[in-house]
Amino acid sequence: MSNLDFSKNDSSFSSNLRFLSVLFTGFFLGIIFTKTIGREILILFTTSNLIPGIILAVIFTGAIISAIVSLKKEESRDVVLLYVNLFVVGLVFLMLPHIIEGNDMTLKLSNVLGFGIAFRVNALTLYMLIIASLLWFMVTLYSHSYMNKKEKSGGRFYFWFMVAYGGAMGAIMADSLITMFLFFEIMYISCYFLVAHSATPEAIKAGYRYIFMGVVGGLSMLLAVIILHVNTGTFDLMSMSNYIVLSSDGTGRMLLVALIFMLIGFSIKTAIFPLHFWLPGAHSSAPAPASAILSGLIIKVYVFSLIKFLYVGLGLEIVQFLRLPEFLPYLASVGMIAGSVFALRQKELKKMLAYSTVAQVGYMILGIGLSNPLGISATLFHILTHMITKSALFLCAGAMYYHTGKKDIGDYKGIACKMPVTMGIFTLAALSMIGIPGLVGFMSKWYLSIAAIDAGMPYFVIVLLISSFLNAMYYLPIIINAFLIEPEDGQTCFLRDPIPNNMLFPLVGLGIGLIFFGIFPKMVVSIFQMGITFM
Repeated sequence: MSNLDFSKNDSSFSSNLRFLSVLFTGFFLGIIFTKTIGREILILFTTSNLIPGIILAVIFTGAIISAIVSLKKEESRDVVLLYVNLFVVGLVFLMLPHIIEGNDMTLKLSNVLGFGIAFRVNALTLYMLIIASLLWFMVTLYSHSYMNKKEKSGGRFYFWFMVAYGGAMGAIMADSLITMFLFFEIMYISCYFLVAHSATPEAIKAGYRYIFMGVVGGLSMLLAVIILHVNTGTFDLMSMSNYIVLSSDGTGRMLLVALIFMLIGFSIKTAIFPLHFWLPGAHSSAPAPASAILSGLIIKVYVFSLIKFLYVGLGLEIVQFLRLPEFLPYLASVGMIAGSVFALRQKELKKMLAYSTVAQVGYMILGIGLSNPLGISATLFHILTHMITKSALFLCAGAMYYHTGKKDIGDYKGIACKMPVTMGIFTLAALSMIGIPGLVGFMSKWYLSIAAIDAGMPYFVIVLLISSFLNAMYYLPIIINAFLIEPEDGQTCFLRDPIPNNMLFPLVGLGIGLIFFGIFPKMVVSIFQMGITFM
């Protein structure tokens, strides 16, 4: 048997991971400490407008390679994927020096697909790329043992997993409406195969609902894109607002219709209440690694793109003309409360976490609807908050299922005795969702509260407090039962979690993030202040 037989020998996976870390560390240190050649290489890579295209090419090529390797030697696939993911992280960070200096990276391929596609990376886009690439790497590392033990057809899963990654990164970097739409479609089609991967009746049903709503949302967006292009003559987000004139004539009414259809599409894609009903089944039915990226990243890509469409494509003046600040915050508030109420009724842990995501989407839409710089900053910070927190919660839920084979909340009584690290990270993430000071979730709610007061809507602070109370109602019983009740099977407690290190390390990394960004939030907020130039 090959020394890369991961299904039976996790030690070889660890040795390959160590080799991978040493290789990339040596490569970057070599560049840094080699004076002339290193400087030229850094300048070449950090200022090249081709990097966005290279990132996408690497990801999609990695998807194809992983599928081919799975057919011939499935046990080698995981290392290939780690190489690809770590290389993408490196490419993303190579853009950092150039972007910090206030420059943008723009790549336009005018002949592609007849209408051309365009990408732009600025400070806010790079922020999303960094957290997306790091999260995807950690989930890929985690998924090695989980997928080998709990799921079949790993080759199919990882192919669509990487295609979804490419769709997400492309949508984040999109600089035109048609590019954004194209990568949305790539993202939702690939995510369907992740949702339905297990092929259980529940997963198939959730997949049908997911793809049906995806088609409805996509067609709504496509109609809006066509109308906007016909009436403005451009797909470009940066210049579209210059051509939009909302008046009482026929052209103005058609543009208004286009904007309404676009908002309907985004409402479906982001699972804004009451168009959320596809999300709980989809996120709870998918394998744990897929659930983590569906809730932790994919939804945030749509939210980030909504910000770009509203405040870069349309502009603040048109947003206010449409009276979005008069109804979006109220719609968000209903979602914040309703999502938590539905979560209270759930018996299965992952389904509870999925309904919690519906509530958390409300937080982000609230910040967008406030239509002030503080509100947008609060939404962008909450994207980071929810990405770390919900990914940690879904991966912890997956680790508990990996060890126990059980999914219901009632089955996890006393589990902290057997899985102290996993349950410790789960507790940190749950307390962050509640809003305990010192954790990233508290700062997120703090910034949203300040933004609401600044917008002259202080009553939304009360909504945030009610939502936090509801969060406590469904998270605290899980924590109390896990730590204070003895295990029902009478087994002795373990000093460490009985899960592989490649599952444990990402959990610890996310746990550190929960604390670090809760204590030092301004490290991220400063990026928003530099990047929000459209308000």
